Order: sequence, then structure tokens, then C-alpha cells
Amino acid sequence: MTPAEKKVVYIEDDKYIGAIFKKKLENLGYEVVHVLEGTVASEMIAKETEMADAKVILLDLMLPDTDGFDLLRAIKDSEKLKHIPVIVLSNIDGEEQMKEAMSLGVADYMVKAHYTTDQIAERINQVIHKQEALGDSDKV
Repeated sequence: MTPAEKKVVYIEDDKYIGAIFKKKLENLGYEVVHVLEGTVASEMIAKETEMADAKVILLDLMLPDTDGFDLLRAIKDSEKLKHIPVIVLSNIDGEEQMKEAMSLGVADYMVKAHYTTDQIAERINQVIHKQEALGDSDKV
């Protein structure tokens, strides 16, 4: 896979956490687009083309300017983006929020404080490989 084929969009308002994950994923060969603001992410979702080639979207639900669930709904409502797996990567550790996210079709819900960067990177790889296997079987 070339770097363009391994694009990850990471919607995370915390610059420090975003930089840590960006570096980790880039070291594994991913191209990482780190989006710091929910409003910018919302514009990218509306344009569709800027995210359409992502292999996975990492989404923090706690954003100061936008409700992460609204972004998730917009992604899942988009014809060009709905096929992209979304992994919620948040510090919201509530069963209600987890159930809502899962009902909206996320590939996984991970509480940042419960996982190492290595574990999260491994889960991203698993989700991408699963999506690729499903994508190959869905093509008719």
C-alpha cells in the first residue's frame, strides 16, 4: 500500500494528543490529516472529496465547537463517505454514548485512556484490513 492508500483523517481538538497519534501513525506509513476543529471537519464532510480517499476516520466526540455525534451522523449520511470506517477515539467512557455511536455504525469505540498508541494503531490496521476484505467481496 502506498501512503495515499493509507490515509487516516483524525478529528481531534487536542494538539498534543493529535501530534502523538499523528507521529505514531506516520511512523507506521500512514498519511495523517489531523483536523483540530469540528467546524473544519464539518466543512470537509460537506465537500466530501477531501475525506473520500481515507481508509479510516478517527473521531473524538468531545470537540469545543461541534458535537462529535453530529459529525458522525454527517459522515454516515454522506454517499461518498459512509463506507469509510469510523473509530471513535474519545475520553467519554459512558455506556449510553458508546451504544449511540455503535448504533450509528462506528467500527469501534475506544476510550483513549484505556489503550496505548500501539493498541490503537493495531486496531486501526485491523479495521482497515477488514474493510478491504469486505470491499473486495462487495464489488459486483
